[in-house]
Amino acid sequence: MEAVNEKQASSLSNDNESAKVLQPWVKVAVLDDCPFARFLLTTALRKLQAGLILVCGETQAEVLDFSALVMREGVHIVILDHLLSQALSTPEESEAVNGISIMQELRSMGFKGMIIMRSGDAEDEKLQRYVQAGFDAVIGKDAACAERICAEWYKCSNKRAMVP
Repeated sequence: MEAVNEKQASSLSNDNESAKVLQPWVKVAVLDDCPFARFLLTTALRKLQAGLILVCGETQAEVLDFSALVMREGVHIVILDHLLSQALSTPEESEAVNGISIMQELRSMGFKGMIIMRSGDAEDEKLQRYVQAGFDAVIGKDAACAERICAEWYKCSNKRAMVP
């Protein structure tokens, strides 16, 4: 897991002309089993100057402990990958633990923040499935996701209180 504090995040990017930035108190947690996807999201979130960025998914323990970490750290935005098979040790675990099950676990624990599904599957039927399951937004796996994350945050935070 990589944590980037507010000072580090704000010092990494001064280029805010092409995208809005998040409020400096916003904490974001990412769960993705792909190293390249974690890198892209970390880069995007640094560009948005999130106050705290937690990036998880490299190990089985990070996947299984993710919900507890989110609640303990008072995270505002969670970004989840659906399939986490690279970090889980058995096919049975991969079927039982995925982005949808983690979103449901977070909601059952009282998480009130925004949960985004990050999916490479752009079929309308699958995107609707994520929204119907309870995700606040679905974004693609392209490199230019910073603007979309920021736009979805402001849209969602205007609809309800985003207090963890």
